[in-house]
Amino acid sequence: MIIKQNFFNNPNIGVFSFATDDYCVIPEGLTKREIKTVENTLNVSCIAINIAQSHIIHTLSIGNKNGYLVPHTITDNEQIKLQKQLDINIATVRTELTALGNNILCNDKAAIINPDFERNQLKIIEDALGVEIVKGNILGSEEPGLVGSQALCTNKGVLVHVDANHEILEWLGEVLRVEVDIGTINAGYPYIASGVIANSHGAVVGDDTTGPEIMRLGQVFDIV
Repeated sequence: MIIKQNFFNNPNIGVFSFATDDYCVIPEGLTKREIKTVENTLNVSCIAINIAQSHIIHTLSIGNKNGYLVPHTITDNEQIKLQKQLDINIATVRTELTALGNNILCNDKAAIINPDFERNQLKIIEDALGVEIVKGNILGSEEPGLVGSQALCTNKGVLVHVDANHEILEWLGEVLRVEVDIGTINAGYPYIASGVIANSHGAVVGDDTTGPEIMRLGQVFDIV
């Protein structure tokens, strides 16, 4: 199932929320109806929390079935709340690249990360996610390292920025071991992760998303 939804009257719902096949992390302040819609569409329970006192959950954090990565700017109370509700490893990454969701692209099979992460940070990420970690770029020197904003992946597919070349698409498919294609969201916006919350069960897209964009997304993520 794919449904349209805005958060806080904003179609960039992927900035605010992130989902795996096991859970969905959403910001505090959404209505019960909005939360229930997400849960029914993705077939997972939602965890409502802020990260670093901010609503931009997916910009600042990322995870898979094994672990969840948060920036060192997270507050103690937020981390305690998150740990109580997620029965997986919650790992803090101390780095200047605090927008972890913009700098990491992952599913339950592998992860691609910004090459600027240092060795000790890479070890924390690898231990938490429990998958192979590969450093790389999608758009090359234009916007180096921002792999998490330039694509969105599930355990079934990866939808990528329209400027990614054929070699990059093949590489993404080999690393993440899923189907890959280019696309846009919210009526032509190429930064896919900003407008989608998706897992293997379904997807929630920003309200500006067009019919053809929904069809492409459904094909890539294998969502009926």
